Amino acid sequence: QALVAGAEQLRQMHERLTRARASADADRAALAAELADDAAVSPSRLAGRTVALVGGGERSEIAALLEPHGARVVPLPAAPDLPEEALAADVIVLVARSLSPAGLARLQEYVAGGGAVLLGDATPFYLVGSDVDLTRIAAWLGAERYGNFGGAVAPTGDTALTRGIEADDSLQGAGSSACLFTPLGALPVLRPANNAAGICALAHRFEDGRVGYLWTLSLGDEPTSARARVLLRMIAWLVGPA
Repeated sequence: QALVAGAEQLRQMHERLTRARASADADRAALAAELADDAAVSPSRLAGRTVALVGGGERSEIAALLEPHGARVVPLPAAPDLPEEALAADVIVLVARSLSPAGLARLQEYVAGGGAVLLGDATPFYLVGSDVDLTRIAAWLGAERYGNFGGAVAPTGDTALTRGIEADDSLQGAGSSACLFTPLGALPVLRPANNAAGICALAHRFEDGRVGYLWTLSLGDEPTSARARVLLRMIAWLVGPA
């Protein structure tokens, strides 16, 4: 019975992947149109919303960034099956090292049903068992491969997520950083300055939900840094309109 269930999950995964590849260009164009509007990333959308921070400890800098705009930030411990409280949140910020197959299935269901998730750092790599091949989660994540890069990042295209943000020192992370490749309908918004194929930040729509990725969630003590502004806008987009 377990083998039959596993085979069915594989079949569904490949079906979703095939559909995502077929509609990638149209999906990306729709996202670009949505994110042309600055209102789509307004921090005012955060008022009264709950953000579950799963596996990231206290991350007080994220709470300090979001709470002045009316968001409630709830730190939750990482759990293989995903904490129940996280699934009740408007946005899950996930920095967990791993999830069980059941936890991954719950996360996908949550997004497909209208939830929103932000993945940070190397989380996609760990979710598939420390593998650069992200096929298992590609349809809902919005990218098929993972890698690392060393160097500066810069905005790509004109979207409300990065409009007016310069690629100055306050945008940059330190040392080698996480990176995604081969987008599937997702809209890249930050890329490595020396690698046009890499994606350091993206926005993605999966069924009724939203997904974001940022190469780092480390903000330090600079709530007005370029990195903090991108994170704030990303979470404001993820929560959706009031």
